[in-house]
Amino acid sequence: MCGGQILIHPCSHVAHIFRKETPYKFLDNENIFVTIFKNYKRVTLVWLDEYKSLIYAVNPDIKRLDGGDVSSRSQLRKNLNCTTFRHYIETFQLKNFPFSYQWIGTISNSDHQCLDSMCGPDISKSVRGFVSVQACHMDGGNQIFMYTTTKKLQFDELCLEPDDEHTGKQEERKILFTVCEDNRQEQNWLYNEETNQLVHEKTQDCLDVMTDTSVVIDKCNSERQLQKRSFGKEVELIL
Repeated sequence: MCGGQILIHPCSHVAHIFRKETPYKFLDNENIFVTIFKNYKRVTLVWLDEYKSLIYAVNPDIKRLDGGDVSSRSQLRKNLNCTTFRHYIETFQLKNFPFSYQWIGTISNSDHQCLDSMCGPDISKSVRGFVSVQACHMDGGNQIFMYTTTKKLQFDELCLEPDDEHTGKQEERKILFTVCEDNRQEQNWLYNEETNQLVHEKTQDCLDVMTDTSVVIDKCNSERQLQKRSFGKEVELIL
């Protein structure tokens, strides 16, 4: 963003081996995570421009914290003629950065239950993880989903689709996480604004919740309250 160069190898990944304890000193009266989140807040304020709302959606604690005076850091960025964060992500085409979203936020029903990833399955081990609903905690994290411009309901690199290995009747297929694929129709969802239902595009069935909090698709019933969804749109499309 401020000149200089960086070489990104297409197959490279960076790992972080954590120490047993941090070598840095923290204020005696301050929780270690508060200090770390304050630093995140300062970086967000100085460098992320309009994309800071993404950070706040995923981790509202950062938004609530006071990051202190960052005017000198912002002035330094200006003096160095740094480009925008948008220019940075578009130039380097960051693989995991969410570009193609319509909104990011929570998906809840009238019982204040939110879709929850339960931290999601382990992609590296090809674990099939099912989606659940839990009481809305409004702390971001595992209850923040993205609705993309390609009609996907996405969490991190995973998208929601009905289980194709279900048993029993065609309806009430559980919803699971699978790796997102742009052209995979099984992952496409539509939102009916008149009935507040999430409709699976291929089957025309609706997202529903069972008594055990598992999430399924079932025949659409506009009178069924557990099929109605509202969105906590923390972030909408940035043009």
